[in-house]
Amino acid sequence: LVICGTTGEASTMTDDEHRDAIDYSVKRAAGRVPVIAGAGSNDMAYALDLIKCAEASGADGTLVVTPYYNKATQNGLIKMYTQLADAAKKYGIKLVGGDMARVGGEFFSMHLTLIGKSPQTPLLRMGAKVGDAIYITGPLGISFDSEHHLNFSPRLEEGKWLASISGVSACTDVSDGVASDLKNILPRDCYAEINKDALPLRAFNGRVATVNEALCDGEDYELLFCFDGDCAIFEAEYFAKFAKQLFRIGTIKKANSSEEENAIVLVSSDSRNIFRESGFSHTAS
Repeated sequence: LVICGTTGEASTMTDDEHRDAIDYSVKRAAGRVPVIAGAGSNDMAYALDLIKCAEASGADGTLVVTPYYNKATQNGLIKMYTQLADAAKKYGIKLVGGDMARVGGEFFSMHLTLIGKSPQTPLLRMGAKVGDAIYITGPLGISFDSEHHLNFSPRLEEGKWLASISGVSACTDVSDGVASDLKNILPRDCYAEINKDALPLRAFNGRVATVNEALCDGEDYELLFCFDGDCAIFEAEYFAKFAKQLFRIGTIKKANSSEEENAIVLVSSDSRNIFRESGFSHTAS
């Protein structure tokens, strides 16, 4: 049983109501099933207090989340989780994380989190700037129809190589679709100018993905990243390394209006339009 989770009513409950809900649930469960008590908060001191409360109630574990609303730095997150882990160890209670994805009907979902250290500086979603070229490592669109989402090879070797190349920055994999994932790596006050004719469209059973499918379907699991440097030399080195083409699909540009900020602008030889569709949503009902 998960009590007072992140997407429940915990945010609207008083402190006493929160504690009473945990106490009541532990007593009613009476050891028949594990009870996980929500201790997530953007207030570090309050989260620690909820961990103490969960232990005192006899809960089997506590549910914690990354601070919401208040954007923490990487070092801040490490410090926060270290303190939470220390408190959990002190009070003899386990920590677990949460997932907010949901689907309808009968559906089995399994989630795995890996924690470790990278032997080299990892590529993050930040670092892109005006003038950077935008690249994708492979075809896009109709991932579900082609079952590519079930039979793909993660771009691990490509990612490790890209991380070693000067000028490569702001990298992410395409899971929600370029229309959504690209916006996550754009710097402030910028937009992505995408050349429609440069998009690599996936083909399956005689059908070629449309531009909308390429940008919105998601589950492509290609690497989307930015590069600052000699594109011709970079692309040649990539081909020599992997015997595969790298697709340059656009450029990061400074926004000239609020409408262009964090937008995708599709261009061709005779048109220029802001793309207003969104990518695949893993949290849709």
